[in-house]
Amino acid sequence: MLALSLALAPTLAPTLAPTKTTEPEPEPEPQPGPNRNPQAQRDAWWSEIREEIRAHARSLACNTVIGYEEDTSYHDDLCVLSACGTAALLKLPEDTPPER
Repeated sequence: MLALSLALAPTLAPTLAPTKTTEPEPEPEPQPGPNRNPQAQRDAWWSEIREEIRAHARSLACNTVIGYEEDTSYHDDLCVLSACGTAALLKLPEDTPPER
């Protein structure tokens, strides 16, 4: 099983709280560096975790992650993003040479 977690610094955790609005706000242009909006920063963290899971599966010579799950845990002012799944090697029909 593959598992990966990312703990966020206390100063960043408050920006992870979901906000509820009645009408959607327009997406601002993504800004480079630490001045990004909170949603863009969360998306970047999740993308990093997903890529790490894929990299771990590839390092095990696997082409699939089965049972992939993402979780967010809050502990006081700390937020932990985690993901897990099982790396597997699936043989697809196009991977099998035709019979003679």
